[in-house]
Amino acid sequence: MQSWFIKKHSAILSRIFVCLTVFMVTQDNLYAQIDFKIEKGMKPAYAIGDTVVLLVKVKVNPKTCTDGMSRTKNFLSGLKITEKGNWQETIKGVWLNRYRLVTESNKKGMGQFTISRRTDKDNLVKSIQFQFVPMGNH
Repeated sequence: MQSWFIKKHSAILSRIFVCLTVFMVTQDNLYAQIDFKIEKGMKPAYAIGDTVVLLVKVKVNPKTCTDGMSRTKNFLSGLKITEKGNWQETIKGVWLNRYRLVTESNKKGMGQFTISRRTDKDNLVKSIQFQFVPMGNH
């Protein structure tokens, strides 16, 4: 009776097995993400010298985050950090930091803030872009 059931439903059983395997392999990575929120200074386009307050939220798997946020780096183009807070863990695995950014001139006509966190378990990278007002339209 069991072999008949297995033969009849082997395609369905194999699909279920594959789905469960994929879910189990990827579930640790479901934790990891980076989000941005502009708290102050949001505009469709920025003039040189404008200030933006950016809240950065990094959610990591608490099981793999043993070093806090020491492996988190930021990269800028067309922007300058004038103030940076300290990373604070608001709840287990969720870290927040606030940046005050000032727009600077560059050839691309936009600014970009990129944050990355690389560990042996997770690699996170996310960017946010700020469009600049074309020169002469201030």
